[in-house]
Amino acid sequence: MTIDDVGIFQGYANGFTPLHILGRGDKKVQVSASGILRRLLQGSPVLSSSLRRGLVDEPGVIGYWPCEDSKNSSRLDPLVGSQSISFTGGPPRFGANTVFDASTALPEFGGAACVAPIDAYPATGASSVRCLFGFPDPADDAGEVVVMRVYTTGTIRRWDVAYRGSDGAVRLTAYNAFDEFVASSGLIAFGVNGSGRFFSLEMTQTGSDIAWVLRTIAQYSNLGGIAGTIPVHNFGTVTAVHLNPNATLKTVGFGHLIVQDTVTPQQTLQDELDAHNGEQAFVRMNRLAAENNLDITIFGDGIPGSGSRPVDRMGPQPLSTLVDLLRECETVDQGVLHDGIGDGLVMRLKYARENRSPALVIPATSLAQPFAPVDDDQRTRNRVEAKRSAGTTAVYEDSDGPLGTNAVGIYDSSVTINAQFDSSMQLFAGWLVSLGTVTGYRYPSLSVDLRASPELAAAWLGVVPGRRVDVTGLSDLLGGPVDTLSVLVEGVEQSITDGQWVGTLKCSLYDPWRIGVVAEETGDTGEYLLRPLSDGSTLVTGVSAGATSISVSTPSGPRWTTRADDFPFIIEVGGATATVTGITGTSSPQTFTINSLEYSASSGAEVTLHRPTRLGL
Repeated sequence: MTIDDVGIFQGYANGFTPLHILGRGDKKVQVSASGILRRLLQGSPVLSSSLRRGLVDEPGVIGYWPCEDSKNSSRLDPLVGSQSISFTGGPPRFGANTVFDASTALPEFGGAACVAPIDAYPATGASSVRCLFGFPDPADDAGEVVVMRVYTTGTIRRWDVAYRGSDGAVRLTAYNAFDEFVASSGLIAFGVNGSGRFFSLEMTQTGSDIAWVLRTIAQYSNLGGIAGTIPVHNFGTVTAVHLNPNATLKTVGFGHLIVQDTVTPQQTLQDELDAHNGEQAFVRMNRLAAENNLDITIFGDGIPGSGSRPVDRMGPQPLSTLVDLLRECETVDQGVLHDGIGDGLVMRLKYARENRSPALVIPATSLAQPFAPVDDDQRTRNRVEAKRSAGTTAVYEDSDGPLGTNAVGIYDSSVTINAQFDSSMQLFAGWLVSLGTVTGYRYPSLSVDLRASPELAAAWLGVVPGRRVDVTGLSDLLGGPVDTLSVLVEGVEQSITDGQWVGTLKCSLYDPWRIGVVAEETGDTGEYLLRPLSDGSTLVTGVSAGATSISVSTPSGPRWTTRADDFPFIIEVGGATATVTGITGTSSPQTFTINSLEYSASSGAEVTLHRPTRLGL
């Protein structure tokens, strides 16, 4: 890779400001540019409901009435087709039914009989009529009531779909041109009471016979249906659909009536009917981007295990703007979404942030001034309330840690998370407290003069939000015990002039992203291994700088490992680091063999693992 073939920024010009310098002939224009997020945030509309988006893309749509009109509406106009639904017996109760996560509020019949005329279309030998119904429990009427009546051309002219309020059973009945009974499915125990169902009546001409299917899809459930044949009969096209033709139903919700000149598998709409509940966060992001012609690059979805844990699953997709929906995915995944170097967006999943090797290693001598570590409480959060959208709430509190509520007081926060399961809220709350109780200095920004350190330039161009950067040689520069600093990049700034190129990283400590992994059976001493922490280990006697052996007391809890293939690993002794190459003794105290201790430590100094890993979300 060379600097010439790597981009730093690609954006869209969003402002041209003429600069007039009085008394001089210079003419200048100040140009500002930004990535695509700025444009998406300006005037971004609320996206259509998931079921509406799915249905409008179905093949062969002749007429489609979403019925997602607000409570002050007076019309039910089609999205596809030319004729509105008319009604008698008073208007429906617009916007009264909110049973379906896949739709905005739908009307209830309220005693209205509704008629949807169908535009004429050429007969294709197949047609389907589908409609969403929300059935109350108990029902309006315990008897058998026609909920949908379909009129067709041909020798079969009328198809009645009825349900019995006493038990939620459903029946399909066919009549000829003289309103004479021809065939019936009998009552089918679909049990629709107290549920939302997407009914589908499908008709196919097979020679001289009509093959019919009546299906229902329940929200968050499976497909059910029954099929039959009416011999020596034919049908042509659908001419009208009547909903609640006898005007007996009042609190049954209805909507998303669609007529097609083909039959498509109804189960392909299950995801849309479920509002994509249970979708993995990165899958939702990819789908949203594709639906809205947005380029997005996602890092981390190819990592083994990515998206396989319950906390990675999204709840039902709500009605919101594109950016807000993408931000919901970002919150559930705990990744980072940002403008890409190209013309689209980039999402770096949490899997692409955990346990990473540094994308850039900066010698401390290459840091530009000021280098200003900060010790403050800006990011401290030791009590977090996690609320699931339309679900439960969980609270997690760290009371005993160095930044716990007993030590520093309550620093609380509340976050709403559109995850699939209530049970994940406790995990989210605990994880966010883990992020908010990281000890040590903060490093809000690190700057590098890239003209003075051109050897860093190529790697610098690969640094984007969500990546790890290490700074080495700090102990020589600052005279302190910590030699290497690891940070997580949250933002990148460039200051480029004719004679200067200074890059600045906005950062946080990388420590929370050290997620423990189980060691191989033998010979595994990786950086991110899970290692048990002994409780309250301290030096038995003070030691001088240069010591290669220390005596460590562990009054309670597990003793330190003596297994040969667990070494080496790094510990902190009174804040200074040392590499342990072996331990002897199975009871307290134990003797540690270490590399040369750089700083002296007094008796009773704490001995603990350096940068211990933690459990991830």
